[in-house]
Amino acid sequence: DEIKPLSFDVLARAVIASDAATDIEVPLNFFRRGMLDVYTGNYIEAIYDFYFVLENQFGNGKFKTTAVSEEFLKSAQLISCVRRALSDPGPMITSQGRIYSQFRKAYEKGNVEESIRNIVKLRGYLHHHTSKRRDMWNPEDQRRYEMEALFLQSVTYNVVFEISKPYLWDKNVVKAYEELVKDYNNAR
Repeated sequence: DEIKPLSFDVLARAVIASDAATDIEVPLNFFRRGMLDVYTGNYIEAIYDFYFVLENQFGNGKFKTTAVSEEFLKSAQLISCVRRALSDPGPMITSQGRIYSQFRKAYEKGNVEESIRNIVKLRGYLHHHTSKRRDMWNPEDQRRYEMEALFLQSVTYNVVFEISKPYLWDKNVVKAYEELVKDYNNAR
């Protein structure tokens, strides 16, 4: 899969809209931090950051596993975003044989409800640590969670794009962008 560059107009409109988009600043910040964690190979931290995007948008203050899963499953938007990530996880997953194989094995059924419950369960597992469990995770073994982090990246990318759309396509933002382009063209 080829990664397509972001069009300049969408990027410019994001900058123009940024002052007005304060109500989505926190989930966008978590997403940005998750992206940085993926870049540096800190996959467990990336999972936390991406999970916080979901918790912020869809958790409604719940924190117990069952209650969070129920809240997440009430959201048509989250269900749609997970469904898209299952059908098209993106090039970070599909371009890497090992990761894509793990993804297909973990998500071959494409069951949205099960995927959401697994995301919440993974968060609980990574949030709590005990030496009593033989299969407990090790903070040095970040790569073990790479596929899960990349899947959550795909899900949360879909989420942040959806919550950003009203700002990116706001008529005032589009008009401001068109005026910038017009001014630029007139100055040439």
